[in-house]
Amino acid sequence: MEQVPKKKLSKGCLVGLIVAGALVVIAVVLVVLVFSKRDDVIKWGTRSAMQMVKAEIAKAPLTGVDTARFGALLDSFVARVNIAPMDYDKHSTFVPVLQKITADKKIDASEVSELRDAIVTYFPDLSSVSQGIVTISDSGRVAVPDTTKPADSSTSAK
Repeated sequence: MEQVPKKKLSKGCLVGLIVAGALVVIAVVLVVLVFSKRDDVIKWGTRSAMQMVKAEIAKAPLTGVDTARFGALLDSFVARVNIAPMDYDKHSTFVPVLQKITADKKIDASEVSELRDAIVTYFPDLSSVSQGIVTISDSGRVAVPDTTKPADSSTSAK
């Protein structure tokens, strides 16, 4: 019986298979790393988004928004997120609000108010820091304090 020579793969095909195998190995390693470090990845994404929001507000201050207080609230939130264990349920309700705000890269006072409320829902003890950030009435207009009214009548002399 005569031996039929085996067909060998061409060099190009062999190189392609090696490259494809290497890419599969790299993808598997990346998936494992991201899954094992998912808390750090989520915290990094939250920090990045908050820095972007803070930069946008600083670049174009809004009427009716106390930029300094809002920045302090964002800093407090980021600090708390960094040290607190990740609560995926809370974060899953917070992320859509953050995505909505950062989607158009144009932030208005109502979005600041919505983000403030989402932060206070995430960490209720930050409600004291969140006071006085946005002064907007229910109609959506900026609430301006009325300075024409006299001081509290109970403290005035009789």
